[in-house]
Amino acid sequence: MLVLLEGNIAAGKSTLGVALAASPHFHFVPEPVAHWQTGFAANLLERFYADTPRWAFTMQIGAFVTRAQMAVPQTGDALTGAITVFERSVYCDRYVFAKNLHDQGTMDETEWAVYCHFWDHFTAAMPAPDAILYLRTPAEECLHRLQIRGRAEEKAISLAYLQQLEACHDEWLGGPSSGGIPILRLDGARAWSAGDVAQQLAQILPTP
Repeated sequence: MLVLLEGNIAAGKSTLGVALAASPHFHFVPEPVAHWQTGFAANLLERFYADTPRWAFTMQIGAFVTRAQMAVPQTGDALTGAITVFERSVYCDRYVFAKNLHDQGTMDETEWAVYCHFWDHFTAAMPAPDAILYLRTPAEECLHRLQIRGRAEEKAISLAYLQQLEACHDEWLGGPSSGGIPILRLDGARAWSAGDVAQQLAQILPTP
C-alpha cells in the first residue's frame, strides 16, 4: 500500500516521518533533500533560493527526477505488509512547486510546457497512491518552525512564499479526494503518532 505525506515547507512532515519509521506498520521514505544539496555538482537547493528565476526550471527537473528514482524501487512492502509512506511526491512537485513557479511568472510558458510534457510521460507508468495524507500547518507556523530549523538554504524564504505554497496545497488537496485518491487531512498544530495515523487511514482504507 502506497501513501503520500504532503504539506508545506516545515509543516512537520519529517517529524511525523520519524514516528512512522519507528513503527512496524510503516515504511517511511524521506524527501531526497540531501541529493539536491550534494548530488548535482553544486548545491542546487541553495542556488534555487539564491536566484530563483535562473534555477527554477533546473530545480524542478532535478526534484522530479530524484523523487521518481526513489519511488520506483520502494513502492510497497509485500513481505511485511507495511504501508509505504513517501515524504512528498511527483504530484506535489507539479501541482504545488512547479505550478506556483509558473503562476508567479518565474517559470515561463516554454519551461512550463517542457516540464509538463516531461512529467506526463514519466508519471504515466508510475503506480497511483492509495491515499494522501495532507499535514496542513498554517503558513505562519511553518515560518516559525523554519526559522527554528535553521537550514542554511531556507533563510531567505518569506511568509508570502509559504502562503503561495499553502494556497496551491489547498487547491490540490482541499477536497475529500484528488483524481479518485482519498485525502486524509491532518492538523499540523498537533502531534501525531503512528497509531493515530493508522487509525485515521483505517477509516478510508482497508486495515493493513
